[in-house]
Amino acid sequence: MDNLGIAFDVGTTTLTGALWDLDSKALIGRTAIGNPQAKFGADIIFRLSNAMKGDAERQRLQASAVEGMNRIMGLFEERHGIRRADIKKITAVGNTVMRFLLLGEDPSPLAAPPYAAAQDAATVEAAALGIGAAPGAALYMPPGLGGYVGSDITAGLLATDFCGLPGCTLFVDVGTNGEIALCAGGRLLVCSAAAGPAFEGASLSMGMRAHGGAVERAEIYGGDLHITTVGGKPPRGVCGSGAISIVAALLDAGILEGTGRMRTAGELREMGLGEALCSRVTESGQVREFVLCGQEGGARVAFTQKDVREMQMAKAAIAAGIKALLARAGVDGGDVSGLLLAGTFGNNIDVRSARRIGLFAGVGGEIVSKGNAAGDGASLMLIGGAEAAEAGRIAGMAEHVQLADEPGFQDLLVGEMDFQ
Repeated sequence: MDNLGIAFDVGTTTLTGALWDLDSKALIGRTAIGNPQAKFGADIIFRLSNAMKGDAERQRLQASAVEGMNRIMGLFEERHGIRRADIKKITAVGNTVMRFLLLGEDPSPLAAPPYAAAQDAATVEAAALGIGAAPGAALYMPPGLGGYVGSDITAGLLATDFCGLPGCTLFVDVGTNGEIALCAGGRLLVCSAAAGPAFEGASLSMGMRAHGGAVERAEIYGGDLHITTVGGKPPRGVCGSGAISIVAALLDAGILEGTGRMRTAGELREMGLGEALCSRVTESGQVREFVLCGQEGGARVAFTQKDVREMQMAKAAIAAGIKALLARAGVDGGDVSGLLLAGTFGNNIDVRSARRIGLFAGVGGEIVSKGNAAGDGASLMLIGGAEAAEAGRIAGMAEHVQLADEPGFQDLLVGEMDFQ
């Protein structure tokens, strides 16, 4: 194996790599690590702010991303006995901020309206970035689709043959910056929705990423709450998918009103709700919360009224973005034949719960998780002959919609604040 390639998905949280034999087009291995840039900030806004401080800080961010890529290559060396000198081709995809930080470009166009940063395809010498591959090896990054809709979405649309699917179809990557694409009537419309960090767990009172001990599911049956945690570990916080599940369960039980208000324990007793659930609603000072665990010993984990509001704002941003694209295309939710969910978070969402809270704006059709579609698209461009050109075609047909400029968008946003 002396003709190898690596496809990278440079995510805000996770950096993944897929190692391929370019001659046989066989996958040798995949691996993932945390993005080393996390030390500069947990989300893209913090990192963007750091990069804006000057060249030195921007270079540190770039070096950190490259460090992660080299670390993945080192893992491939150890696990598969390959030589870095045989890595002759690299592709990389990522959101708009990750692109600028990896390539060391000035990200200032992303910091203020109209957020019109150029995202053309880029080919650079790997060694020039500090990537330890074969002499002369090039890194290719496909074009983004406009604004905060980056090359990761281009790659995802490529991997799912999104533009070739029949009917009216949505593609949604849920996160701090939700990225949405709609294919309808031969048009490809894209936008980004500023959902905030609730889906990453960052803005929740006991929020955490989906690591061991994070509450990821909540169900109410037999008169009480039952939770599931990541890895079956003792509960210690709530991740984004868990928050969606919790809100859905509280809505189903009547503990939350459609407005998002959490009813008091007294109100719930008057409604005839069982004591096991009523006793979970507590108030301390001005904070009303629903206790998930820890009433009888162990770590106490709770979901507060403020957490509910954070989830309302996050889901409203995604739902309003979907409705804005539908309105621009002249279609409605009932016309949607399918919705593709991308990214790690999309894989972990309980679809019923997401529908219950109104995350998908009441659209019809089947909802399918597509896994790491961005990484799959990066691999296709690495090993294929025509895929890079197809990525360029997708970028060329995309119509980027700046939500803040859309007539009536603020009304849409407010209208989606309530739960369904």
